[in-house]
Amino acid sequence: MYMSIGERIRSRREQKGMTRDELAKAVDMSLTALYMYETGKQVPSTVPIVKIAKALDVSVDYLVGLEKIVLDVIPFLDINSELNPLNEEGKVGLMPKVFEADFATEAPDNAMYPAFSKGEVIFVRITELKDANGRVVLIKSKGKPTLRRLSLESGKVILKPDNPSEEPQTIDMLSFKTGEFEFVGVVEGRVERT
Repeated sequence: MYMSIGERIRSRREQKGMTRDELAKAVDMSLTALYMYETGKQVPSTVPIVKIAKALDVSVDYLVGLEKIVLDVIPFLDINSELNPLNEEGKVGLMPKVFEADFATEAPDNAMYPAFSKGEVIFVRITELKDANGRVVLIKSKGKPTLRRLSLESGKVILKPDNPSEEPQTIDMLSFKTGEFEFVGVVEGRVERT
């Protein structure tokens, strides 16, 4: 809900249990001037707003409505790294946390084109293989990362590309245990190019 400068002054003054007269005296201004600010009939200039902010124990940014937005961040990992968000190696930056992702990286190939293009930023959530059925996943095949749509069928994993120039792969679940294939996580979203 948007609050004007005057509404913020009045609200904070009341939270602190101060009367309008007490605040006016604390900041050395007339009761009329403070009334004009609180009712929105006049906007305080720089000096009065700084004094009011100090007296009310808030920042000037708060009074003028410039509240800080704090975002959670996730690591941006080099696609050729281990792709482990807990490991500092391979971390090349930070991204705002969106889509409940655990890390961001770049699409390693065009296997899921047109949904995902090579080099686009993708957001990946670490989850169990069994929870990824029907989803686009990031996997490593012999150490090389790729995107595919995963299907679990009769103890087999089928990795289907959207791009018709790529071939689907059928893999035995054992291949994930032997390390030939590594399931990294589910792709939750991407940054769309404009």
